[in-house]
Amino acid sequence: MVNVRDHVGRVWADDIVPALHDYISIPALSADFDPDWKASGHLDRAVDLLHRWCAARRIDGMSIEVVELPGRTPLLVAEIAAANGGS
Repeated sequence: MVNVRDHVGRVWADDIVPALHDYISIPALSADFDPDWKASGHLDRAVDLLHRWCAARRIDGMSIEVVELPGRTPLLVAEIAAANGGS
């Protein structure tokens, strides 16, 4: 039987904290503070890191998509379908 506290502690230490460390090391700023955000590539790196992290999760019914409109910052959309038909 899995001890939930041990499992969460292990996932936090081994998976979440390193990902957060990598994420905050990217100097990504909003377009208001980095007008050359596309050229700098920091927002794209941050979204790519989060996309890869989400994709590595084994969550049934999850879809992940990066939406990019011309001239706009990227948007990561993660959707998890309702279990048991939503009931």
